[in-house]
Amino acid sequence: MTNTQQTKVLKVAHAATVATLMEATKDPIDAMRLAADLFAMSAYRAERAVALEAGMESPRAPRPISKYLRAFIVGLKARLNAIGGMLDADELDRLTVIAPALAERLEHNDLALIEEVYKVVVGMHPAEAAEWIREHLDAIESRFAL
Repeated sequence: MTNTQQTKVLKVAHAATVATLMEATKDPIDAMRLAADLFAMSAYRAERAVALEAGMESPRAPRPISKYLRAFIVGLKARLNAIGGMLDADELDRLTVIAPALAERLEHNDLALIEEVYKVVVGMHPAEAAEWIREHLDAIESRFAL
């Protein structure tokens, strides 16, 4: 299964049954592990929101236990590294400055932004994605400047 297919499954998996997850993973045990991962991530996000609101230290993110989610994360990291490897140091520095604002918007489920990031990171070839970022970096910067 490709990263694109895995991403689509993970996008809707929060509402999925174990049967649906089993169809995606092709493994009943890993489907249950994926369900546990998705539950753990939801619980983590809630704990993190409470900690941030209370001014406390953020909890540690749960480690995925399902092979499916671990493979997805490895593939996603590889794509991000490939895209980042095609950007120059100045472009990476500019993205680093806006990363916290971007992450915050993603954390608050900005669906339009999630779709846009998905389109660029997963839907495009890394070279295409790097070029798209390069062409839109000024607009991205102004949109997420702190």
